Amino acid sequence: MARRWIVAFALGALAAPAGSLRAQEVEGAVRGRFQGELRPLPNALVEIVAGGVRRSAVADSLGRYRLVGLPSGDARLSVTQPGYQAVTVVVTVPDRGAVSLDLELRGTPLVLPPIDVRTDGPEARAVEPEPSPAPAPGMREVELQALDLGPGVGQAGLLDVVAALPGNDPADATDVLFMRGSTTDLKLVLLDGVPVYTPFHVAGLMRSFEPGVLASADLHVGGAPARFDGGLTHILDLRTRTPRGDRTRFSGSLDLISASAAMEAPLGGNAGFIVSGRSLHDLGRAPLDGDRPYGYQDLLVTTVLEPADGHELRATGFWNAESVVLDANGAPDDARWSNHAGSVVYRSGIGGTRLELTAGMSGYRATLPLLPSQQPGQPTPRALLATSATDRMRAAAEVTWGPAGEPVRAGALVEQVDVQLAARDLAGGPRAV
Repeated sequence: MARRWIVAFALGALAAPAGSLRAQEVEGAVRGRFQGELRPLPNALVEIVAGGVRRSAVADSLGRYRLVGLPSGDARLSVTQPGYQAVTVVVTVPDRGAVSLDLELRGTPLVLPPIDVRTDGPEARAVEPEPSPAPAPGMREVELQALDLGPGVGQAGLLDVVAALPGNDPADATDVLFMRGSTTDLKLVLLDGVPVYTPFHVAGLMRSFEPGVLASADLHVGGAPARFDGGLTHILDLRTRTPRGDRTRFSGSLDLISASAAMEAPLGGNAGFIVSGRSLHDLGRAPLDGDRPYGYQDLLVTTVLEPADGHELRATGFWNAESVVLDANGAPDDARWSNHAGSVVYRSGIGGTRLELTAGMSGYRATLPLLPSQQPGQPTPRALLATSATDRMRAAAEVTWGPAGEPVRAGALVEQVDVQLAARDLAGGPRAV
């Protein structure tokens, strides 16, 4: 009997660790890093294999998991989550208690197989268009515009100027420099209410505009309101955003061909400014094996003052310059063009009435060497240096009232455009203006 009691005690002693196995566990949290942001991964699948025992769990909404009933010793733990790289680690499970293990997965794009869609197509049949709803009674929209002489009908470029030089009559349209704002330029780009002829660069080496400084970009294609006088094909209305007034911010970037920098800061409690600049450079000359044939720089400054609730005063200045290296024989210089613009906008809202006053100016400068086409039997034409300059001044006032869905607007716009066109014979010949 005593031996049996001792054996039973021994068996009980052996069974005690088996009960403690259920208390051994691995717990922790699963997180994922994607585009620099670290966040929990809910529903991540966690599996562990230890001593022939397999356990699995699904992470909760905070990415937490808990695996229990594990034997002690080394165990292999794996975590999988769609859109992230799987992770497998070896963890040592203690004899008693729990071990804490937090895991981080890195995001990776999902590669999906192609989808092949095939169809015989339904039988073609005529579909009667739904009748348009009848317009509500009464006058819905009225727009009146008095159009005098604008940049779209004032001049056609340097055609007359170049033709005035003896021996250089252009044979085709490729020999004519068309000035921005001529009849061939039917678009209009407004920056805080002031027209800018070439606010976007042409080479595609950087973004057209820094999105961090813009509040809105409204595109009008045909049927634009009268207050957008000047564009016949399409109108792009760009508005800079209001600076944040909590603290000063800096940002910048640098690569082999371009650099950009921006600063945003408050000016007291009710004002602030944003300044942004970009430029191409030749720091990548060695790795790119050559100089760049294109140059671009721009600078944008916006200052906003809110003297009282519902009142805003905004001043914006813009400048850019572009150049292209020409490989044509006899070309004396690069093609260059630049813009400058400045505007002051006052907005106020009293009750349901909104007032906006805009005053500003803009200018465009261009220089282009021309080598007219040689005609059979004619002497070689002389190289020309064509230059153009446009200065534009604008003042506008607009009052808006009525409900937001169907506002009523009334306003007036006054604009003055001065254009100077010139072509000079580089051999010292006559000059036409």
